[in-house]
Order: sequence, then C-alpha cells, then structure tokens
Amino acid sequence: MKQIQNTFLRTSCLSQTKGKKFGLKRGVEVIRLLHKYGVLSSRTLRMMMNPMPERRQLAKTLRLLHTRGLIVRQAQHFHGSPSPYHFLSQSRRARLKLAKILNLELADLSQRRLRYSHMMHEDMLSELQFNIEKHFPGAITVRDWQIHRSKVPELVMPRTLSKEDFYPDLIVGIKGSVQAEGNSKKSSIRWIVIELERSRKRHARVHLKLRDYAERTGFDGLLYVVPESVLEKRYQYYFRDKGAAKALHLRGLTEGYFATTHLPDDGFEISEHRLQLGKWQTTILKWMNFLLHTTKHSRREILEECHKKETTPGGLL
Repeated sequence: MKQIQNTFLRTSCLSQTKGKKFGLKRGVEVIRLLHKYGVLSSRTLRMMMNPMPERRQLAKTLRLLHTRGLIVRQAQHFHGSPSPYHFLSQSRRARLKLAKILNLELADLSQRRLRYSHMMHEDMLSELQFNIEKHFPGAITVRDWQIHRSKVPELVMPRTLSKEDFYPDLIVGIKGSVQAEGNSKKSSIRWIVIELERSRKRHARVHLKLRDYAERTGFDGLLYVVPESVLEKRYQYYFRDKGAAKALHLRGLTEGYFATTHLPDDGFEISEHRLQLGKWQTTILKWMNFLLHTTKHSRREILEECHKKETTPGGLL
C-alpha cells in the first residue's frame, strides 16, 4: 500500500508541497472506486468512502485528480440542478499513470463510453451493488459490461443470450450453507439478477424479458427496480398472469422468485428499502436471505439434474 501511495505522489505531482498530502489516501481510494464501479456521482462516491469525508474535502480531491488529468468530470443540469459524474480518463497518458497507481495492466483500465443520460442509471446500480457487498462481503457481483469475462455458470446465464443483446444490469452470487438431506449442511451459491428501470417500458417488452428470465436462465431470484411504486403490482401481474410464472414449474420455485421495488428518494439501503413479493412486503435484505437459506435446491442444481436426465437413455424425455 505504501508503494502504491508513493507512486501516486510521483505520478500526480502531489509531492510538490507538504500541504497537498492531505488528499493522498482519499485520492487513491477515489481512483480505486472509479475503477471498480465505473461512473460515480459525488454523492455516491462520498457515501462509499471510509471514513466519509466532508464535502469540501472530497471536492478538493476530485478537483486535484481532474487537474492532473486522471479523472474526467461531466456535469449537466438535470431537473434544474447540476449533476456531476466522475470516471477515469481513457487517454493513454492517464491510463499509464493509473496503471502504476493501481498496479494493473493498461487493458484492465479500459472502460466503456456512456451518454450522460445513462450515467444516472449506472450510478444507481453502483450504489445498490455497494450496499449488497456491504451486507454480503463475499458476494460475487457482475455488471452488464463484465459478463463476457465473468465466472457466472453457463446454466445460470447462457452466453448465447448476449448475442441477442440480453444483458442483465447486475448479477449477484451469494455463497451460503443450506440444509441438505438429514442434518448435514452443504455450500451453495444462489444467483440473483437485478434489473433497474428508470423509465416506463412497453408492456410487450416487459412480458418478453420476464419470460426470457424464467424460461432461458437459471437464476434463483429476480428483482425488478421500477421507476414508480405504482408499477410494482403491475409488474407482479405481468409475471403471474402473462406466462412467466408458468415457466418456473420446477419444484414450485415461483415462491420467492420474483420481487419488485421502486427507485428510492434518498439512496439504497437494502436493510430498510421495501419490496413487493407477491402479496407480501419485506425488505431487500430479508428477501435475499430467504433465497440464501431456503431448503429448496437452487435452480442451477435442478437444471443440472434435468440436463443429466435428458442425456441419459430412458431419462426425462
């Protein structure tokens, strides 16, 4: 860590004066967060940092990183107020410096270009991902732009779907012990997929996507984050009465599979933010723990079992 900080001093010219060392650790932390999550707003960055800095301290660190050409700041007026977002610079000179700071290869620093209208979507996803990782430190998290190089099992997320422009916003794999036959416990990863919608979508598009998740993937749980609370029951209706639920006939896994919630006004906190689970309401954290500790087999295990029977003479089909 000390070597990385020294590299940061050399590459960012912070060592010009002793007074500028105030932002050394914060500068490295900001760079690490932007590398992991991509685009982040000042508010989300501040919430993720430990300890949480004062606003003026973070603003000073961001200004210094921007001046040194290591990050890019983009701000436009959204609903009448400026909304600044930050991401790592993709210039070759900046990436060479960042590679030294993070001890990474240049290829590991490549990030996709986003239109400003998509930055709020990415920022909200990052905040939700951060909160999930806070409650489940060992969780596997995969964003849509990471699927092609992820270790998500093929039966859970078939790679053929990516050719059809089918990319889940966020995939979460949580490892835990579940009760097996008898009194023994065995380790199992439960895979949860999260879709975040900032605007209303056409009914036909929603029906198709819900059916694709139910019929063509092996996720254990699906959470839809919709723009308004009034849409939660509507999405539950789409799932229940438009065919998607019927595709989950394997051992009654419709129970607890599909949940909906709406965009929060003041940030995601999964231990408090409520969701709709059929006719019931609970929190995101309790729902995820239910999927993690349920005694039912995971959908992946069921699909593997069915696949074995299909390929065995006199098997399932």
